[in-house]
Amino acid sequence: MYLKNPYCPECGVFMILPEDVPGSTQKQLQPDNMCTYEHIFDRNDPDRKANKRNRILCKKCNNSSGGEIAAAIEKRIKDAAMMLQCVDCNCNDCLFMKRDVDRLKQSLRLHNQWQLNYFNVIKNNLLKKASDWISRGFPDKTKVLMSQVDKMKFQFDRKVVAIHYGYCDKFKKPVSFIPNICQLDTQECFLHRRS
Repeated sequence: MYLKNPYCPECGVFMILPEDVPGSTQKQLQPDNMCTYEHIFDRNDPDRKANKRNRILCKKCNNSSGGEIAAAIEKRIKDAAMMLQCVDCNCNDCLFMKRDVDRLKQSLRLHNQWQLNYFNVIKNNLLKKASDWISRGFPDKTKVLMSQVDKMKFQFDRKVVAIHYGYCDKFKKPVSFIPNICQLDTQECFLHRRS
């Protein structure tokens, strides 16, 4: 519903995005038809039509209503996120879970070491190929490989460390979990931390 309507449902004005405002002063310059939720619709969508159910207002209408509608939209978005967390019943959002940061740091160090070892293996393989090309008499290919080796920089990818650790106060046992996924085994014992 939000993706197809860049028109204000109150006054019908075509709302613009911040990047549509010309010049480098787009932060200070905010015309009345500036969208209050610029991230919710796509201005390139060809099928944009006014829809009364859309409560994304232009700046002028939002200010005249005291921002109440915008606040109501934000509250609905937060409530929807909380509802999804209650459906997922993930330990990450549970009241009884206490985080084990030391175990997570240990896991991060271990993954860092694994990734660094893999990086060094790839780098050493390229160095071996370069020395092989030197022994065969191809200095041009050696230069290309050596430039690749010089450009290589190790970067730790933290996203692969998906498992988090903690302690469940309800069952008095250590737990491990992946945040933001549905856990079937915690459907009965889950209690949201904000409830």
